[in-house]
Amino acid sequence: MLNERVMVFFDGSNLFKTCEGLSPPIRPDILKMRDLLVNGRKHIRTYYFCSVTNPPRENQVRFFDRLRSLHINVIDKQLKYRGDSPDGKPIYIEKGVDVALVTTMLSLAYANAFDVAIIVGGDNDYIQAVEEVKRFGKIVEIAFFLVAIGIDFMYCGDNYTSFDDKIDLIKLE
Repeated sequence: MLNERVMVFFDGSNLFKTCEGLSPPIRPDILKMRDLLVNGRKHIRTYYFCSVTNPPRENQVRFFDRLRSLHINVIDKQLKYRGDSPDGKPIYIEKGVDVALVTTMLSLAYANAFDVAIIVGGDNDYIQAVEEVKRFGKIVEIAFFLVAIGIDFMYCGDNYTSFDDKIDLIKLE
């Protein structure tokens, strides 16, 4: 339905790790991905959740600034230091990205801010949140790559879009 109010929730860290692991690796175009998924419906807002180094690298700052200039809400969570590896290199882990995505999506569903939530990510940790959003009467669509999506997550939504056959439509030129 073209009147459906759509919000898109990107798990940016999951997306970029997956795209780097593709053969060949690709650089995803967030705007192209969003437009493909919204598909002519009424786009309300897009959120991009990710982790960031401290201090942020220059390429991260440029990327986040570009997303913000496209009116994409960037929610970044600082990587957490967890000690050093046996070879002395610092180990950082991502904390809070999934929780931020879930909290935002649930609060907006509760506020009736959208009719359709589209999650771009592959993490089975989102399943319970998807079920809760659906209890609010919302439609939840899942979009990701088959090689990196949890099978239970793929089927918990109302619709699944695979990017595997859409690489040329979603990559940066």
